[in-house]
Amino acid sequence: MASSGEVSGTGQILSAERSTSSPKHERLAAVRERLRQLHSGRAWIAVAVAAFLGCVLIPLLNAVPARHSFLHVPDYLIPLFGKFLCFGIAALAMDLVWGY
Repeated sequence: MASSGEVSGTGQILSAERSTSSPKHERLAAVRERLRQLHSGRAWIAVAVAAFLGCVLIPLLNAVPARHSFLHVPDYLIPLFGKFLCFGIAALAMDLVWGY
């Protein structure tokens, strides 16, 4: 039998101890750590709240309340918010490409 660390006949490395983390889990942990370095927990909560408002609450406020309700979002605002989002994404893309 091959000792620890030697290659067996099938080409696999035999070792007494097995690695508990795979490269995929290591990359995921590195991404999590990088995100923690970018912003604090409060900032990520603010991003999640803004995403919830934009993706869930505004369309619901357009569909659910009656048209005469104070909470109703008019139909013309939905595509307007979409245009703002598209222009923002285009501006961010140009900023990244130009390097400012």
